Amino acid sequence: MLTAGFERRRSYIRQRCRGSCWHPYNTRLRDRQVEPWNETQESKRAEREDVPVFFPINLIKVHGCLSGEIRDAERCLKKLEFYQDNGLFKEHDRLVKEAIHHYKKREDSSMVWVLRIEESATNSYQNNWEQARKQLVSVIHSDLRVECWKVIKARALYLLVAHMRRKEEYRKSKTGLSCLLDCLKDSMHLLHCYNSPEDWAELYQTYGCVWMDYMSQLPLDQSNVERENAMDCFRRAIYFSKQDPRERVQMKRQSYVHLKLAMIHLGCCSTFPLAQGNHIPQNDIKEAKRHLDFIQSKFGDTIPRATRMLHSKTQSDLFYLQRKYQRAKDKAVDAYKCAKRYGFNTEVNILKEKKDYYQKKLETYYQILPGPERESTLGARLYRLYSSPGSSPLSRWQMTLMV
Repeated sequence: MLTAGFERRRSYIRQRCRGSCWHPYNTRLRDRQVEPWNETQESKRAEREDVPVFFPINLIKVHGCLSGEIRDAERCLKKLEFYQDNGLFKEHDRLVKEAIHHYKKREDSSMVWVLRIEESATNSYQNNWEQARKQLVSVIHSDLRVECWKVIKARALYLLVAHMRRKEEYRKSKTGLSCLLDCLKDSMHLLHCYNSPEDWAELYQTYGCVWMDYMSQLPLDQSNVERENAMDCFRRAIYFSKQDPRERVQMKRQSYVHLKLAMIHLGCCSTFPLAQGNHIPQNDIKEAKRHLDFIQSKFGDTIPRATRMLHSKTQSDLFYLQRKYQRAKDKAVDAYKCAKRYGFNTEVNILKEKKDYYQKKLETYYQILPGPERESTLGARLYRLYSSPGSSPLSRWQMTLMV
């Protein structure tokens, strides 16, 4: 059942692409022009199968709304991205509809199709799977009589994969994941001749996420090949994002990819593995912290709510592995409240599971501490809580009663 729809889609795309050619390479990342984010600080690379990559012989530069050259189109897309990443979904939907009407009147078909793809973003964030899928499939199967139609279809394909991998029937099935990889290959074939760094960066980001889904099906010590494939893809995503001069593209892709790299180092993929007692080397914990610190130091207060929520979620995993259970729980609670308040429904359940697990871990931790140490730990925590600005001061006698 999973493969039939994909086979039809692949057949359709290949018919449209008949006559075009691409040039496959199977060399390693360090032997290609695509450089990793910081190879000297990464873990030693394991011997593994190479990730197939297609390098075009001649690149076609994208123009118009796909390149950011048209100011009003870029301004519109930037605003839509702001609404989407900050949980302002009603404003996002309203602006999309208004913009489609506006660009139809101007007969700018390329922008209309880009906006059709953008329509699916709100449904994806809010876990409205069927509607997002229908909108993207509609673009994939339409006869786009516009310049750079292959880029638009490639974008719809890799975003369809990003939506579909959120469904357990695809994410937790090897058959489903194989179908997703096939779909990404089709997207790559469509994109192969075009110099569109934004699309290459997001394509490789999505590739990396699918490899992380493969990792989640394997024990930590048996997923080295999948881990290296995912990290290679994320490094390429960072490389291509740097080729795009637009700040919004660089911030979104780099912050998201660094979060994913931190998750790999922490052993956290698509599932919730922390309760399984996996041992994470200290070097991986340091690498994860470095990725998280990079996001905070480079982007700071400009990080949108969705990214900040994922940053807090990943920080909670880091604190847990550092045995800082209170801080782990606090970060998980912050992320859960953000997801709940702003409608990031795809993250709500996993964050609730995290915060509940950390709460139980914290209770168990305090129970096994020796008496004097437990009193000291709780007393210090209460002191920090009630001595913070805006809280009512407590006397030593009151604090002793509460402990």
